[in-house]
Amino acid sequence: MRHRLGMAAAVPVAAVLVVVLAGGLAGCTGPDVTFEKVRGLPTEVPVSDAAVSEATPIAVARGTDQLVVVAWGSSTCPPMPTAISTAEPTPKITFASGSGTCTDDLAPTSFVFPRDELGGQLPAKVVVVVDGTATELAVR
Repeated sequence: MRHRLGMAAAVPVAAVLVVVLAGGLAGCTGPDVTFEKVRGLPTEVPVSDAAVSEATPIAVARGTDQLVVVAWGSSTCPPMPTAISTAEPTPKITFASGSGTCTDDLAPTSFVFPRDELGGQLPAKVVVVVDGTATELAVR
């Protein structure tokens, strides 16, 4: 037996689809931050790296156009960039962990920032703040 849905049923389904899609896209920007989120380590950082064994933030240049920052946290609720400040000589990228039901694990998440987010050029150093803990890193 076939069932036909009228327009009244199609509208709520379309509204849910729009909300789900908008929520998925919202993960790629913070208040004033543009980035690409990638699970795991970037190809520029070997698993044998000391920073990986210590689970500390990592900053590495990808060519001359992008900065990759690795932050550690829950694999289901990784710290997300919320702000970038270029007012000081050393740019500062602030991350905040997600809330809600998160796994109790420690996993790397890489964030790729275009150099335009960092004042137009890749810095030699960057300050990464994750949940209030600041770490100054030399960009590799």
